[in-house]
Amino acid sequence: MSPAARAAAPDFDVAIIGAGASGLCAAVELCRHGRTVVLLEARERIGGRICTQWAPDLPYPLELGAEFIHGGAPLTAALMRAAGMAAVDTAGVRVTRRDGGLKARDGEFADVRGLLRQAALLPQDLSVEQFLSRHAAGPGFESARSNVLMMVEGFDAADPRRASVQAIAREWNGASMAGQSRPLGGYQALIAYLAGALEPARTRLMLATRAEVVEWGGGAVRIDARGAAGPVTFRARRAVLTVPVNLLQPPAHEPAAVRFEPALTDKRAALEGIALGPVIKVVLQFRRAFWEQLEHGRFADAGFMHVPQAPFPTLWTALAFRVPLLTAW
Repeated sequence: MSPAARAAAPDFDVAIIGAGASGLCAAVELCRHGRTVVLLEARERIGGRICTQWAPDLPYPLELGAEFIHGGAPLTAALMRAAGMAAVDTAGVRVTRRDGGLKARDGEFADVRGLLRQAALLPQDLSVEQFLSRHAAGPGFESARSNVLMMVEGFDAADPRRASVQAIAREWNGASMAGQSRPLGGYQALIAYLAGALEPARTRLMLATRAEVVEWGGGAVRIDARGAAGPVTFRARRAVLTVPVNLLQPPAHEPAAVRFEPALTDKRAALEGIALGPVIKVVLQFRRAFWEQLEHGRFADAGFMHVPQAPFPTLWTALAFRVPLLTAW
């Protein structure tokens, strides 16, 4: 950072780039500790990858982004208690389509987790693909291999050629898989609670304002951003970045990149070791929940439906609510 930029008085104690859940949580905590904060968000809304919408004829939230609470999630649970929100269990029958028919298969993922426990004993980590080719290549592992790949690509949105099998094994055998629920009323209610917890006297929220250059060093930060009215500059003592990691990975000349001066050379290897998986999520609304009548109601309590070879290999219902919605993932 230039001597002139360091000498200028800071506008705020902390500048936060990204007004998703992480950025909002950081801003709330900083306000509680008496700090002034500017919160920059490139979108025209807060929430980041949380995007709850409502259909005019359906009293149920449509989650176009984040939807589930995986396992106990103590931080999320604490925030929901503070917001006066409840969680709804999504337990239901798991159904798969194999050999031309639908079959309940609640026990299959236990077998998959058992297979991956072997990964913890490996002397050296492997990718998921390498692990399956070396340790689950026999004719008796077809179903397990298919389920592992479907879960890695679906649940984790990860590339089996790159994903660490030991990291996946720790996750699948850990607390994040111990039950699953949804916030009653949708995640946007939690975002609204966090926004309401910001102290107006200490916080400035700037929507549709994209950070372009972060100049840092010498105990100060200068951020050059672009908003609806044109370029704008902010100075702060510190900066917190809560943007998706892929926005920190592109070369500095790409339009979506945040440029750092000096460059984050010491963090480059760590950034390149993190991947953000691509996902297509489609919420489908029907006139009736037709799957509840299939085979004389055999799958009325279906929560998740899996078709491993389909373009959308996973679908889920809105259980415990019985509404005519399916989400394709």
